[in-house]
Amino acid sequence: RDWGNAKEFVIAFKDILEKSSNQNYVVATGKTIKVKEIFEIAANVLGFQPVFEGKNENGICYDKQTERILMKSSPKFYRKFDTPALIGDANKLLNAIGWQPKSDVVKLMTEMCEYERDFR
Repeated sequence: RDWGNAKEFVIAFKDILEKSSNQNYVVATGKTIKVKEIFEIAANVLGFQPVFEGKNENGICYDKQTERILMKSSPKFYRKFDTPALIGDANKLLNAIGWQPKSDVVKLMTEMCEYERDFR
């Protein structure tokens, strides 16, 4: 999936309205990341040392230090019908108004996890 920072996307929407003529644009990062990688980033930010074992419905992730299970894969949550990876191309937007994403997914996940940890 193409994960981006909603705050940056809203700025892009505003800039499109202010700086552009009547055109259609794609607002995207142009990069994809797997859910497993998102989970790994989040686990690291929260102080775990994630270790993955098994694949698909047999996959688990546990913390290396405590051996606590952090995640078990379950077919219950698999999509019955999934689209192939779709990657947004925001080059037209970059060329028209100079917008491009500033945050990468690691920064985004770090902000989200730190907020949940510190304010919830």
